[in-house]
Amino acid sequence: MSGSFPANHETTMKSFPLIGLLLILENLIWSEDQDAQEFSIMPIPSYSGETCVAFLDIYGFKRLIERGIKAEEALDKFYSTIFRINRDFDDSQMNVRKIRSLIVSDCSVVFVDNTGLTQDEIGDVKMVLRFVQKVNQELLVSSGSLSILTTCSVDYGLFKYEDRIEFEGLGKDYFFGKPYVAAFLDNEKLKNRPGYCRVIRKNLEISEINRNIPPLSLLETDGDYYYFYWMLNSLNELASFKRQYEDVSESTYRNMGTLLCSFKNSARHPANSDAPSQS
Repeated sequence: MSGSFPANHETTMKSFPLIGLLLILENLIWSEDQDAQEFSIMPIPSYSGETCVAFLDIYGFKRLIERGIKAEEALDKFYSTIFRINRDFDDSQMNVRKIRSLIVSDCSVVFVDNTGLTQDEIGDVKMVLRFVQKVNQELLVSSGSLSILTTCSVDYGLFKYEDRIEFEGLGKDYFFGKPYVAAFLDNEKLKNRPGYCRVIRKNLEISEINRNIPPLSLLETDGDYYYFYWMLNSLNELASFKRQYEDVSESTYRNMGTLLCSFKNSARHPANSDAPSQS
């Protein structure tokens, strides 16, 4: 693995403008049986190296609450969806590359644990985008349940996670790195773009050859970003999607969810499968 953090934490902390030192719920996996749904403990091992990091945030969380939707309902769906898909991704992998998800309130920090593997930027970003695509698709429903929209920013670079202190029912986790900071700050700029996901181009160059392979085939280059249209079957639908997206008022959360659902449901050949292929 190329790239490493200095052993001296004081030196390291001076190298990054923001440190992710947060109290979060213990790292959990969502499990289901015939009689109950419950969380079971699944610790995330410490990680340090170059990888792909995504910051995924529930769009309009305050607005959901103002509409009379209980925060527990929205968060329960968000948490359980991420945990279930994370479990399925890990179970399906034939190599040691793993998706790791950290939940902090109404957002998630997602990264690829590529420990022991040769550095593969394209493989890492493909895995993150497949995961984000699957999560977003599961969070959307056509009717009969709560639809959740997200915004997401993705970057690549040195990232570190440590599972430092554990108490009963509480974990104190430490994570930081330039891709986390960049994704977090960039996500703030997507507050008026529900459903949008984009990859910061500065640290990740994706060739046209790789862009022919799902899910990278759903990327559109625009300025400093690759925009990931996870809800489409192909970019042939992009012009129609953009036109209809702009016609939907930003204030009508339900209408935006319906629009995204309509494109997702019309895809005859989804760009990703439940079990991601090896990169």
